[in-house]
Amino acid sequence: MVDSEKVNGNYHHANPVWEFKEKAGKFASDLLELIELQRKLFQMDAKEAFHGSVVAIAATILGSISLLGCIPIVILGVSTIVSLYFNIPAWVAQLLVSGCIALSSIACIAIAIRSLAKSSSRFQRSSAEFSKNVEWTKDVLRGVSSR
Repeated sequence: MVDSEKVNGNYHHANPVWEFKEKAGKFASDLLELIELQRKLFQMDAKEAFHGSVVAIAATILGSISLLGCIPIVILGVSTIVSLYFNIPAWVAQLLVSGCIALSSIACIAIAIRSLAKSSSRFQRSSAEFSKNVEWTKDVLRGVSSR
């Protein structure tokens, strides 16, 4: 008995390489979508972790403010020691100690601000590039992209 599809010319021989390529492409596309979903889930978890740490952040801020309130007393104590040790007027010792603390504080703040600015911009760039790369790879595997 003759196969009617072969006679009519509608017979398509199954190419195992083509089938593997198609299935591998679909699998890779699904895998990339899974990776993208994992990234989004990680971002959501990070936001929830931040919101969960609000109480700890508030306690840290409150403690820092209390500690800042103690600084004038410490400055007066250190300046009194400097005044007695070097036999100079109290107001001169207070200005010297306060000036040294102010200069070191300004240096610390400048270093911290520079470091924070650099660290946040790096994360945004890598996150944006990762998203672009995932989208491009999905498009290539689906056959949408020309590259």
